[in-house]
Amino acid sequence: MSITRVKAINLEKSNIWQVAVKGPFSGALDYLTTCQDLVPGMRVLVPLGQRSVIGLLIAPTERAAVEISQLKSIQAIIDTQPIVTSAWLQLVQRLAHYYHQPLGLLVDLALPKRLLDGEAYQCHRVLYALTEIGQQQLQLPGWAKKAPRQHATLLAAQQAPLSSAQLQQLKLTASVRRAMLDKTWLREQSEVVMPIASEVPASSAYDLTVEQQQALDHCMKTTTPWIGLLEGVTGSGKTEVYLQWAAHLLTQGKQILVLVPEIGLTQQTLQRFQARLQVPVATYHSAMTDTERMRVWYWAHHGLVNVVLGTRSALLLPFANLGAMIVDESHDHSYWQQTTVYFSGRETALMRSQIESVPVLLGTATPSLEVLYHALNGRYDYWRLTARHQAALPTPHIIDMRQQPVEGGLSYALKQVMAQHLQQGGQVVVFLNRRGYAPVLLCHCCGWSAKHQGCGRHFTWYQSRHRLVCHHCDVVTAVPSVCPQCKAAATQFVGVGAGTERLEAVLKRTFPDEPLVRIDRDVVQHKGALDAALDQIHAGFAKIIIGTQMIAKGHHFTAVTLVAVVDVDGALYSLDFRALERLGQVITQVAGRAGRADKPGEVYLQTHQPDHPMLRLLLKEGYHALAKKLLVDRQQVGWPPFSYLAAIRAEGKQQRIVIQTLQQIKQQVLRQQAAPLTLSGPVPCLLSQRAGLYRYQLLLQASERKVLHQWLQWLQTLSMPTSVRLQWLVDPQEV
Repeated sequence: MSITRVKAINLEKSNIWQVAVKGPFSGALDYLTTCQDLVPGMRVLVPLGQRSVIGLLIAPTERAAVEISQLKSIQAIIDTQPIVTSAWLQLVQRLAHYYHQPLGLLVDLALPKRLLDGEAYQCHRVLYALTEIGQQQLQLPGWAKKAPRQHATLLAAQQAPLSSAQLQQLKLTASVRRAMLDKTWLREQSEVVMPIASEVPASSAYDLTVEQQQALDHCMKTTTPWIGLLEGVTGSGKTEVYLQWAAHLLTQGKQILVLVPEIGLTQQTLQRFQARLQVPVATYHSAMTDTERMRVWYWAHHGLVNVVLGTRSALLLPFANLGAMIVDESHDHSYWQQTTVYFSGRETALMRSQIESVPVLLGTATPSLEVLYHALNGRYDYWRLTARHQAALPTPHIIDMRQQPVEGGLSYALKQVMAQHLQQGGQVVVFLNRRGYAPVLLCHCCGWSAKHQGCGRHFTWYQSRHRLVCHHCDVVTAVPSVCPQCKAAATQFVGVGAGTERLEAVLKRTFPDEPLVRIDRDVVQHKGALDAALDQIHAGFAKIIIGTQMIAKGHHFTAVTLVAVVDVDGALYSLDFRALERLGQVITQVAGRAGRADKPGEVYLQTHQPDHPMLRLLLKEGYHALAKKLLVDRQQVGWPPFSYLAAIRAEGKQQRIVIQTLQQIKQQVLRQQAAPLTLSGPVPCLLSQRAGLYRYQLLLQASERKVLHQWLQWLQTLSMPTSVRLQWLVDPQEV
């Protein structure tokens, strides 16, 4: 770590700086320093308790939270220049304030690990160049036979300086390399690592429809910042609008941030942008190495790359000249950050749009009700693409599961439809958003079922691995050899329900000659596994595709003619007020994988509620009609977007104390309340136990956003039991 140590503090000449450090602190912490050349966005080394940690300078302040004599001093300055922009600092502070999250945890989440470890902020690599002495050494007769690898290295260095990777390819060891440097045959030199343009063949723009052209014209002509919703049915050409707008922005030297909800969509979208724009396109997501993330951070900050494609984490990159943001599949739940800190990626893009005065385009076939409400009421610009580009929408069908023979979740009727499509050369997608072999393992003799004591939920049974897995707590255990209750042999165990692993087994038996691929987090967890599976689909090798939500969005499968949704009933019985909205989104999205080319597509839904009015409305008139009906229902009962929600979630080892803590908070509000605020609870969370902790929540609802935040700020000043962990959730997504 290259740092500048700070001399002892003179209180009379000291300045107070706010520093964001990792921890559950509501804001930045105050520290003293006599340094005069500090700039917000630089890293510093500060004492925290009994240790020293790296923090980020936020701003100087004239008023500390405690007496100046009690403040500790900055120990060292790591950077000579800020590693973030002033707009970036505004963004993380606004996020922390709006979502009531610790500023230091947000900064820690955003920064690449190598910056958090205190490494020098640079994007350089060392090259090995040939010297004059090395050139002379090459001319010596007979030397090549004595040292063939060194000779080959010098010959290669004649053409261009060599990287460490190239030296490894030449089988040059580190000790021999050091010896060649000591003899001054080679010398080290540093260069900035630049993004590399792809060799993907160029693609051309196609003629736009009238609806596409109207949206693109607005994007290209409007100079003032705006928020726009591009609602287009699946396959309607939303990406083409993105591409032509991005090409226009590149001519102005602007940087463009393109967001996708899942890492699995990154490679497909990357290739389309590379082929069309023919410029380096950097990617940024959690699966990248620390070095890769550090490089993209540097490129974006210094304006060395003009297009960045990434997932939620890319929203917190510092850009030198950001010109626009595109949020594809903007409705997707994956844009919500729910570990460590809590915030919405989509709303973060809207905040950033205001701070940096740049337009943001929200693209989706199934907009969230909040976004659609703002679009219908003129707050957002709004365009609709109502027809597919050179293809027809798939034809929907319902399979009534009542009294149907079922094997592994598949009805006989659905198997017949699948056989017809496979015989005609089409690919078939079978969608079930549940992993494993069966969601419940049951003893046939006594009725015992395998539950995880840490959360009270059933273990998911994985037959192939002979394991029980709790997907909520990430606990894995072996299947017992006998029933813990009646001591019956394990042969009496049966799986209740079906997951993707069971579907795979059933379909292999039903269609033994049809190549099959399964896509879920269990089978594509290794790097490159998802790309390999997608390659099989695009090449036409895989005829049956089984998958979870990973295959429901964004993928362009040209040969898929049938999509089968195995189970839609769960959402119809859910108590979550967003359940029908999400059901409509997932059905529409997964159905959109069918019939995207010259072959017509069909969608079959299996349900025990074939006459459900919302399901019928979705299939007859589409998601847009369903969303408008749900907005009417929401308005009647006062749910968002016609009110604002927050939840206080409490976790602890003792159920009684967890409930009491929330009850005390509720009583404090009821005693102090001067503005309209509705409280519900305490009630168990959807996952009432996890990792041995009881989880309850108190729901706060107000007609004004300002009122809600005032109460949250006041509640955070109250003294709470240390044995209970509280989490503040603004705009909670699971209620």
